[in-house]
Amino acid sequence: MALNKQFSGFVYHTNDTLGNSDIYYRVYFNKVNGSSSSSQWDTYETVEGQVRTCEATGYYAFNLGDAGILSQEGVAASGDRVLVTFFIDNDDKDSDALTAVGTYYWTMTSADNYSKDQQLVSVDETSNVYCKPDLTQWRLNSQPPAGTSNGYVNTNYSYSSANCDYVRQHSYSTTMGGTMYHYYTLLGTIVHNGFRITTREYDFDDGVGWQTLGATGVNQWNPADSYENLLRLTTGFGNSDQSIRHVDDIQLVIRWRLPVPDLECLQAVAGHVITPDTIVTFLYNGTDPDNRITGIDWVINDSTTNTYVYGADSTAIIAHTNGPGTGWYNHPASSGAFGVSGTHNIELVVHWDNGIDGTSTPDILYNEDVIQDLFSGPTVNFTQDPSPTEINSSTDFHNTSTNIGRVGTAGDGEQFDWRLDDNGPITEVLDATSTYVFTVTPTDTLATIRLLAHWNDGFTDRSSQVTKSIIFTAKITITKENCYYIFHIAGTSTGGGAPTGYKWEVYRDPDGANTLLWSSPTDLSQQDLRYYFTYVDEFLVTGTVYGAGSPTSDSSSILITEICTGGGVDATSFVLIATDPDDTETDVSSQTVIRAIFSQEVLASSVPGRFTVSNAGVPVDGTTTVTGYVVTFVPAAELEFETDYTVTASTGITNLDGTLGLLSDHVWTFTTETEEAAAGGGSALIVEDKPKKPLIIVTGVKERDGGRATLEVSVKGVTVKDG
Repeated sequence: MALNKQFSGFVYHTNDTLGNSDIYYRVYFNKVNGSSSSSQWDTYETVEGQVRTCEATGYYAFNLGDAGILSQEGVAASGDRVLVTFFIDNDDKDSDALTAVGTYYWTMTSADNYSKDQQLVSVDETSNVYCKPDLTQWRLNSQPPAGTSNGYVNTNYSYSSANCDYVRQHSYSTTMGGTMYHYYTLLGTIVHNGFRITTREYDFDDGVGWQTLGATGVNQWNPADSYENLLRLTTGFGNSDQSIRHVDDIQLVIRWRLPVPDLECLQAVAGHVITPDTIVTFLYNGTDPDNRITGIDWVINDSTTNTYVYGADSTAIIAHTNGPGTGWYNHPASSGAFGVSGTHNIELVVHWDNGIDGTSTPDILYNEDVIQDLFSGPTVNFTQDPSPTEINSSTDFHNTSTNIGRVGTAGDGEQFDWRLDDNGPITEVLDATSTYVFTVTPTDTLATIRLLAHWNDGFTDRSSQVTKSIIFTAKITITKENCYYIFHIAGTSTGGGAPTGYKWEVYRDPDGANTLLWSSPTDLSQQDLRYYFTYVDEFLVTGTVYGAGSPTSDSSSILITEICTGGGVDATSFVLIATDPDDTETDVSSQTVIRAIFSQEVLASSVPGRFTVSNAGVPVDGTTTVTGYVVTFVPAAELEFETDYTVTASTGITNLDGTLGLLSDHVWTFTTETEEAAAGGGSALIVEDKPKKPLIIVTGVKERDGGRATLEVSVKGVTVKDG
């Protein structure tokens, strides 16, 4: 039995007027009953070549048995549903420019005929249901520059038509009394897909023609030219293609690819010309991917002797034709080499044709630095033989300089100059060879040797030199002067140069025990010292020189066979013969100790309470010790600056056997230094031997011929107290 189910009704505009032939509609059969035909959209547009159209009165009618729907052989039963969607499209009936829509569906019963009037719903852009997108969203993304229609040959550029495929989901009320969505109905099928793209075709104007491709991809263009790129879209309505073509185009200007400039100095290593007076040449080392360079301008900067080359071929080797070069002794300058050292900037202007702009193609500017190095000079050095040497002794100095290849290239070819500065007198040997041995006899511990080398760095005459102090052995001399012995020391420390101090030590050696009797402070004033011996015995005198490096020392033994006599002090009396500090001495160190020297050894037990130091009558705290002939007072704290002190040795102090004592008190005074003077240096709690007052150590009296010797004291600066 042939299928015959009739559906009809009238369609009204949104203003309640009857529709006309500008209203289109489509039918969808939704299978529910298991015996019915499959769900499908009608294919009327394929069979009849057009979309279903309402009559001029707004009347519509269709039958499920129509050839465009289920046909006469189709099956439809109770429970199945039939949907009809109406629309007004001001474009070309493909639902891409909707202005009004309406949808209704029936649930079938046993009836043969169904009727329903449909009210359209207005849609417009303000409600976001205008479905046709802007086809100019089809893009060619050029890199570089992004977002423009400019590009370069043989370069991948991305294209995209993905944004053409959007449809905004939108809901609106229908005459069914419910809400219908733009994409879906209750029947589970797309009703209004306002712009469904089924096929994308591109024509890139490159001779290939139309190509069916995806929404995105890449393409290259060649040669340089202006290309009209076309996009063609096939769209559908519902579930079937409408074969409606949309065409859009983008103009793309393709140019030849840019050269990337670079250059090379053929004589450089890592940008440096190592050797001065090297003839230099240059080569364009950049790219020219499409062989479009028409010429290159060169500027080789070299102070005032620049070289200019215009319109050179990209493969040409460029010489520094104006380079004056540089010379030195016995070597003339080479034309074509740099005339100055240091950084030389090389500039390029690359002229090229991009295939589009012709002579207006922008030039490409590039520059790079090339550095002209210098020759390195010698490391000047020499050795001393012997080292250390003695004053007034012949000494050799040997040249041990290294890297001397450039020595002799300056001036008139001078090589090495030797110079002895003997703390005043000068001895020189000029233009000596590297093997020359400089032999001199220095006479002063402050003598220095200088070795100077003449050389040229490739551009400038230079000299390098080293000066060293001569290293001398420490040497002491002892000479007798009346009752005193004059100690003198000369020499240097192991580092040579001016000493920073001298020191003396005197040891008594009756049986080889070397007992230290006295030591001096370390000071430059100690180089010469006057010393008085009071024992007949063997003594060891040691002198030490301090300075750079380690100290050096020398020692000498001296045998005292008799004590100096001759008036001034009676050996049978007990008297105070010398003080330190002197009576009324000024500028005394605030760190001094106080000593008194007697004519005979002192009984230690007789001293406590009888040897005092005071300031304005206030006793100074300290410790008193007795060593042989010497009574020493060490203050407990540093003395005050610019202060008068009084020292008193009272009666009751006796000689060792207690048979003789002081007949009266001995009082003397001294004044301490200023604070400013103390800031200049000083040694803590030591006696400084000053030139005006040598330290006298009286360590005993040797009996001769059964009686006591008479001690003679006649040194300027010593206060002698007679009993």
